Amino acid sequence: MSKLGQLKSSANFSAEDASRQRSELLIARKRADELSHDLSKKIAELELLQRRVADLERQLTDERKDFESQLLFQRQEVNRLKEELEESFREFTDLMNTKIALDQEILMYRKMLEGEESRLNLTPAPRDSPFNIPVKRRRVDGDFEGDESNASLTGASYSSSRTRFAYRVSSTARGPVEFFKEQDTHGKWIKIHNSSNDEMSLGGWELVHEADGHETRFKFSRAFSLKPGAICTIWSQDAEGNSHNPPADLTMKNKSFHPGTDVTILLLDADGEVSFLFFVFVYKNYHSISQYLLVFLFNQ
Repeated sequence: MSKLGQLKSSANFSAEDASRQRSELLIARKRADELSHDLSKKIAELELLQRRVADLERQLTDERKDFESQLLFQRQEVNRLKEELEESFREFTDLMNTKIALDQEILMYRKMLEGEESRLNLTPAPRDSPFNIPVKRRRVDGDFEGDESNASLTGASYSSSRTRFAYRVSSTARGPVEFFKEQDTHGKWIKIHNSSNDEMSLGGWELVHEADGHETRFKFSRAFSLKPGAICTIWSQDAEGNSHNPPADLTMKNKSFHPGTDVTILLLDADGEVSFLFFVFVYKNYHSISQYLLVFLFNQ
């Protein structure tokens, strides 16, 4: 009996252990099924996100191609407009050079004609002088900066670190005495130069300075002369730094040259003939070619 009881007890223990293991196995299988289901969901979400990423990458590629295409078109359009503007500016420059040359020739012939009329004591017919014709000017405002008080003209252009200027210069000479390449644009002084190898007598000669309708005349003394290669500076009476040291420096008495953006300087010999003609057109503070063209057109 004792042995049989042991066997029954062992059988009951084995049955309980088997039941417990079956229960744990069921729980493990249920957990495995849940994890498998979660894995399937995550795989589906991953595939969806991968498709979304691929779609966004395609959109990004298309947008980049479209942007590059538009940028290329805009650059081509800008280059085309620049070429058109440069061509217009070249045409404008040619027209202005022609206008200056014609004005210069007309003025010279007019001065020569007036000199002949004066010499022959003829009564000149009334004419319109290019300096007496009223001109309507419009102002083009802009944001400019700089100090032009010390600006002077050397050659055909001037620039500084604070402001920009554009000049149009034209000159015609009939003799060895000419205006020096460096000229002041603010009415302080005028320089003349004897470019010959001979001493030139300027006795009785007259310097005529016309700026925006203001005329100033200076007559050289009868004994005045310039040595070969010499330079003479004629100063306004109120110019800072002026000096009277003939023949290198002459200061006018109670007279001043007027500053202006449209300047003509004449040098008349003792007979009233035009010996030298000098034009200066000053266009100040223009930040672009288009503004330069606008200012010219508004001032016509």
